[in-house]
Amino acid sequence: MTPQWRMDLASVRLRDTDEPGGWRAGAVGYGSPHTFSRAFRRARGIAPGEYRSRLRG
Repeated sequence: MTPQWRMDLASVRLRDTDEPGGWRAGAVGYGSPHTFSRAFRRARGIAPGEYRSRLRG
C-alpha cells in the first residue's frame, strides 16, 4: 500500500464513516493514531479531525 493510497483511503473513511481514530489508523496501515495523524497532516496539510469537520460543515 503506497502512502498516497493510504491517505486517499483515509480521506474517504473520514468523509464516509464515524470511525474513531485508533480503528481508522489500523485500517489504513498505521500502528498508532499518532503516527497516522502526523502522516495525514503531512500529506494533506490539515489534521484528520479538522478535515472531517470541514467536509461535514
